Amino acid sequence: MAEIAYLDFDLLIERMTAGYRARVLRSPVGETTGEFQAPLSNLELENFLLRMGRPRRRVRRLESAETQATKTVGGQLFNAIFAGTVGSCFHDSLQAARSQGLGLRIRLRLTDAPELVDLPWEYLYQPALNRFFALSKETPVVRFLETPEQPRALAVTPPLKVLVMIASPSDHEPLDVGAEWVRLRSALADLEQRGLVTLEALEEASLPALQRRLRRGEYHIFHFIGHGGFDEAAQDGVLLLEDPSGRGLPVSGQNLGTLLNDHRSLRLAILNACEGARASRSDPFAGTAQSLLQQGLPAVIAMQFEITDDAAVTFAHEFYSAIADGYPADAALAEARRAIFAAGNELEWGTPVLYMRSPDGKIFDLAGRSGPSPEPTPVAPVTETPQASAHLAELYDQALGCYYTDQWAAAVGLLQEVLALQPAYEDARVKLAAAVRQQTLLDHYTAGQQASQAGAWDEAIKRLEAAVALDPGYRDAAAQLAEARRQHELADLYTEAQRVFKTGNWQAVINVCGRIATIDPGYPDPDSLVATARERLTAEEREHRVSTAYREGLRHLDAKRWAEAVAAFEQVAAAAPGYQQTTALLARARSSLAEQQAAAEREVRAEALYRQAHQALQAGQLIEAIGRLEALARELPGYRDSATLLVGAQRSLAEQQDAAEQKVRAEALYRRAVTALKADQAAIAIGHLEALERELPGYRDAEALLAQTRQTLAQRATAERRQAQAADQYRRANDALAARDWQAAAALLANVQEIEPGYREVARKLAEARQQQALAAQFNEALAHMQATRWAEAVQVLRELVAHTPNYADPVHGSAAGILTQALRQKERTELPPPPTRRAH
Repeated sequence: MAEIAYLDFDLLIERMTAGYRARVLRSPVGETTGEFQAPLSNLELENFLLRMGRPRRRVRRLESAETQATKTVGGQLFNAIFAGTVGSCFHDSLQAARSQGLGLRIRLRLTDAPELVDLPWEYLYQPALNRFFALSKETPVVRFLETPEQPRALAVTPPLKVLVMIASPSDHEPLDVGAEWVRLRSALADLEQRGLVTLEALEEASLPALQRRLRRGEYHIFHFIGHGGFDEAAQDGVLLLEDPSGRGLPVSGQNLGTLLNDHRSLRLAILNACEGARASRSDPFAGTAQSLLQQGLPAVIAMQFEITDDAAVTFAHEFYSAIADGYPADAALAEARRAIFAAGNELEWGTPVLYMRSPDGKIFDLAGRSGPSPEPTPVAPVTETPQASAHLAELYDQALGCYYTDQWAAAVGLLQEVLALQPAYEDARVKLAAAVRQQTLLDHYTAGQQASQAGAWDEAIKRLEAAVALDPGYRDAAAQLAEARRQHELADLYTEAQRVFKTGNWQAVINVCGRIATIDPGYPDPDSLVATARERLTAEEREHRVSTAYREGLRHLDAKRWAEAVAAFEQVAAAAPGYQQTTALLARARSSLAEQQAAAEREVRAEALYRQAHQALQAGQLIEAIGRLEALARELPGYRDSATLLVGAQRSLAEQQDAAEQKVRAEALYRRAVTALKADQAAIAIGHLEALERELPGYRDAEALLAQTRQTLAQRATAERRQAQAADQYRRANDALAARDWQAAAALLANVQEIEPGYREVARKLAEARQQQALAAQFNEALAHMQATRWAEAVQVLRELVAHTPNYADPVHGSAAGILTQALRQKERTELPPPPTRRAH
């Protein structure tokens, strides 16, 4: 097989003030740009999504309504983007790639226009050529997200190891887990037989189970089957896993990616979940698939619409086959699309979406492969003759005999031989799937028993978990699994107790052994860990009480908490006379406490003078206030803001005197203005009133008199300017609200309220912006405490925030409740007592 290689046609979509810009960043023939409007209206997109949601059916007509719908939508997408110079560049690039014997990979970059991410770009269709580009491996369509690190292909010796998680929470629409597993195993049975792919199923659909399995083995592909969705509140994609009780637990792509990213051999995730590829219109990494890429996976395939079982089976077989044949991810997906389409499904070939950050799509480098794996030599179908029919019947009867006597391996071989001769023979395919399932169950069960007898608990758990995942009621597998887990837990706990014993943490040893006794009271303690730990803990506690009180005294002394320091050192002196420098430190603490008490008495006298001065100021008795403040300056210079109050009182007294004189001058100007108005001398009156405003603004009704003499036209112009200013500020405030810039929104709305107090909904929106600003400030305060490791302060702030707004979440850091949980854990860790230290007596 000739190596599949591509030239890249990198197309970046950017949002503009009005419309969008398409920029060709890289192509075989250079760069160019073009502008366009949104290719689909909301109504058109909704109609298309409704059509995608209808029950699927196979179609054999030349031109079905489904095909026409995909051509219409795909044509609108193509005509909007590939118009003008961008279209010319694209066609020239196609010609350049073909002339070199290469394909042309269409890499869409939608980071700068996230509201276009949920458009069905996989249906790009050129009417002039009657061609869907994604249906050809020569022109794959990839949603490319560029990240700082570019992954390289992983060298792998087949088989490719696929880890399968099938989630069916009890409180959601149920999935037949066993049927899903058998369906996937049957789809890939030939690849497993050829040694190209191996499948392993998780025992439970939870993050802890996934973490354990990734720790125990090496996998190349993660395949998820279950429910998915998009959390509008958190603006992130989620997969619905299971909690310990089997109920639904939404898990974000970011959290899942945190586990998968550390598994270095993992190169691909396949999400067979409704809305698994859906993204937010404001964050290009918010969808599940995008989050996994951001967390480090080179490629993710997710379903942008719900996919039927037939289409999922066809997709899995063809995609894994092409990957095993050394195809790049995008070429392999194109092969899978063509297989779905060839099966008569004219819609669902566009359901899978490939998100990729690998520059060339090569995620695996399969060792020793120069071409596709050789297919088994097919057996020619038996001609429909009496002898052939008899032979088939004999083979099938032998298979049934093995099938109903639990000889599963023999039944599998005979049924495969039947199907090779006649693929549609009776129910041989159904029986084969059931026999493969029973053989797999027996293999896991037997291996689990043998591992349990040998005390290899990890292997026993792995095998028994696989058996229970396939059939929870299989023989006594569940009971054996529970016992293996119990024994594994006991062995781990005793090992941990031995390790902790070596560190000298005696209480931890006692606690761990207590947990062992809770599980199995008769579990042996050959090293006498509990008895030894209790003896040593009692001895250390005696010294710990004295050293703890001594350290507390030092901390109180350093913080100038003299009374607390005296109490702590007196406790040490009573328990251990002469302990270190306790005598000198106690004397120092007592001396400082006496000085503190004397200062407190001066503070009391100063506070009385300060209150008297304040009362005098409030009563307008400036001379009395000045006297009290001067006495306070003699008693305790610099007390609070007494110096400032004294200067202010003195200034106010002087201003009082100046104000009286000013009022006399203002009254004279006011009388002259009134006289001029009565004489109809408006210009003279305005002059006197303006002089009065400069002399004493706000005097009587001078401002109103002055306003009345101004022209009505000027008043109207002023009012119109105010309205325009209010409208502009209100629009900017709405933009700030939409951008969650609460501080700017509050300032702008306050300006609007000041300009036009009753303007539209300004009062409500101002209150909302201030509330959000306060919440954001409180959240940032908590983050600042956490960054400074002030966990107690962070917990206090976050509790207040969660109590006021339980569902508060930050777009960057997530929910306040989640961060509160983190802060509580850190606070608990920091509050643990320090390890005891030995001191020489």
